[in-house]
Amino acid sequence: AVRRSMSSIESAFVISNLESTILVSPTQMPRLYDSLATACKILNVKAIPELYVKQNPTPNAYTLAIAGRRPFIVIHTGLL
Repeated sequence: AVRRSMSSIESAFVISNLESTILVSPTQMPRLYDSLATACKILNVKAIPELYVKQNPTPNAYTLAIAGRRPFIVIHTGLL
């Protein structure tokens, strides 16, 4: 029951984070995507994680990894 409850909380947190963001890609914000790809290459990260930009003036960024889902990165516009 606890695991099912945590799964629901985790899912809600992921949805909350991704519903108000823009997914960075080679065609959307390509310079930022290229910076991510370069960092992954330097750090020997095989799979480039999804990167999202969230409209928020507070300088902040974080990563999130939840069981069963690929990790992703969120960066606030305050850092850009």
